[in-house]
Amino acid sequence: MIKKIWRNYDTEELGEAWEIFSDFDITEKEEDTISKSGVHCIMKYEDCISLDYVITSLIPAARIGNTNKKEVLKNFFYIKLELMNGDDWFCFSNQRYEKEEALKFVSLFTGLNKNQAERVWKSKRLGEMNTYRLEK
Repeated sequence: MIKKIWRNYDTEELGEAWEIFSDFDITEKEEDTISKSGVHCIMKYEDCISLDYVITSLIPAARIGNTNKKEVLKNFFYIKLELMNGDDWFCFSNQRYEKEEALKFVSLFTGLNKNQAERVWKSKRLGEMNTYRLEK
């Protein structure tokens, strides 16, 4: 997981201000420093994320394969958890879920930190942590 950062910008014109949520290692672009009305920022500051809060993702299970087995995976998803602070920790579900069920699982992790998420992940038996290997 790549550490995340908030970049904050302010101008003197009409009190314009904006924020950009970005990966830490992404280089700022010139257009990032210009407001929607075309004014350059006069002040910029960055807020690094040091909290171990969870980011949830639904990974589509749909894929193109070179086997004869055809599965309709259009509405199936894997669940992935990562940390906003960039720590080397993640969870990837060992099975795919229909969209509605996957969304219910994701809602269980919203607003949790790493320790809380680990407890929920284990209690729901969603898979091993820190691996993309899916055992059948």
